[in-house]
Amino acid sequence: MNVQSNRHIVGSPIAANGVGTGSVVAQKSKIELLLDCEAAMRDVSAPSELSYLLVNDWRPIINAKQIYSLEAGPTGGFKVAFASDVTKVDARSPLCTKIGELVQTCLIAKASNEWHIVPLSGLFIDNKSYPYSYALAANIAFKNEPVRRQIIALAATSFSDADRIILARLGTTAAHAFWAMSNKGKPAFYVTNKARLATILCLGVCLAGFIPVPLSILAPFEIVARNPFIAAAPLSGVVDAIDVEPNSAVIAGTVLFRLNDVELKTTLDIAQKSVAIAEARLRRAQQGAGASTELRREVGIAQSELALSAAERDGALARMERTIVRSPYDGVVMFNRKEDWIGRPVSTGERILEIANPKQIEASIEVGLADSIVLDNPQSITLFLDSNPLDPVAATFRSAGYQSQQSRNQQLAFPVRAKVGETDRGLRIGQRGTAQVRAQKVSLAYFLFRRPLAALRQKVGI
Repeated sequence: MNVQSNRHIVGSPIAANGVGTGSVVAQKSKIELLLDCEAAMRDVSAPSELSYLLVNDWRPIINAKQIYSLEAGPTGGFKVAFASDVTKVDARSPLCTKIGELVQTCLIAKASNEWHIVPLSGLFIDNKSYPYSYALAANIAFKNEPVRRQIIALAATSFSDADRIILARLGTTAAHAFWAMSNKGKPAFYVTNKARLATILCLGVCLAGFIPVPLSILAPFEIVARNPFIAAAPLSGVVDAIDVEPNSAVIAGTVLFRLNDVELKTTLDIAQKSVAIAEARLRRAQQGAGASTELRREVGIAQSELALSAAERDGALARMERTIVRSPYDGVVMFNRKEDWIGRPVSTGERILEIANPKQIEASIEVGLADSIVLDNPQSITLFLDSNPLDPVAATFRSAGYQSQQSRNQQLAFPVRAKVGETDRGLRIGQRGTAQVRAQKVSLAYFLFRRPLAALRQKVGI
C-alpha cells in the first residue's frame, strides 16, 4: 500500500490507529455515530466516495482498527480496492493479496449482508504475526443483486454482539447506497449528464433525419436569348461580306451579310437574254400569224418559251436577292469575328449569326445525369451569377430535354430552359453561374446521404 493519510471521522478527526483525537467522539455514543455515518453515506454521489467513507468512518463505531473494501474484477475475482487511512491501494501487494484470498475463502457461497468470522491465524508478514487477531467479513449486495463488493473489518479485540448488530445495519445501508448509485438503482430514464446529452443529441439527429426538405441540386447555367433569329445561309455559296459588327444593335431591315453573287449574276444575265429572244420570237410569230398558217402554230410555242425563260429569270433574280440577308426585327447581333466567315464556303442552312432581343432572355441549365431526379417535378429555380453571387435571380422552369447531350465540359447532361423574371433586366446574354433547382420534398436523411448511397451502390452493389 502507498503513503497513508489521516481522514476525518464523522464529527471528529481520527488518528491512524483509530483512537479519537477530539472531544466530540468521546462525547458521542455509538448510536449517534451510527446515525451520523448513515447520513454521510446518503450524501455521497459516487461509489468510490462511499467506499472511502465506510473504510474510515465505520472504525470508531465498531471499535475496528482497519477496514478493507474488496471489489469484483472483470474476471470475477475480488481484489482490495480501499483501505483505512490509505488514499491509493496496491492490490498486488502481499498483504492485500492474502487478505483477498482469506475473505473469498470465508465468504464463498455465503448469503449477502451476513457477517462471518475470518480466521487470521495464517496471516504473517515478515515472520511476525499480524497485529490484529479478529476479523469479520460480509458480502455487500442489495437484496437479490449479484455480489460486487466485500468488506472485512479487523480488530485487536473480539467484536461484541452490539458491534455485529451495528455492522449488519451499516452493511445493509451501504448495500442500498451502492445499488442506488448503480444503473439498476436509477430510474429507466435516468442517465448521467454526459450520457443524457449524448442520448438527446442522437435522438435529435435521428428525428432531424425525418424533417422534410426540398430536394435541390446545383448545376451550371448560361444566360441565352429566348427564341433568337437564326441567320443561316439561304443557299450554298461563299460569304462575301458581313456588314455588322459583333454585339452591335441593329434595326429591322439592316443588312447582316452577303454571299458572293458572281455566278448568280451570270445566270441572271443569261436568263434575261433568253427572255429577250423568246419575246422576239413571239412578236415575229404574232406579226406573221395572219398571213401564214405555220406562224400561227408557232405563236403558242413562242408563248411557252417566253414563260419558261421568264421563270428562269425570276428564279435567278430571287436567288440574287437571297444573297443579301437582312434582320427581320430589332435586336443585337451575336457572333464571334468577321474574319471567321469572310471568304468561307457555306452550305444551305448553315448558321452564321443570331439576332437576339436583349429583353427576351432565359437560362440554359445543364443538369447532370446523377441529378436528373429533380426533372420529375421541378418546383423552383434560383440563379447565382458568377459576376454577382450575392444577388440571386429567381427563375421558372420552362422545359427540359428528353435525351441527354454533351455539355460544355464534355459531360452528358440534360438541357433545361428556365424563364427569367420580367423585372430582372440587369442580366446580360452570355453570363454564367450556378443554378439551384428545387424539386419535391424529401427527408433530410435522404437529402444528405443520397450521393454517398449512390456511390456505395456503385462500388459494392448494396
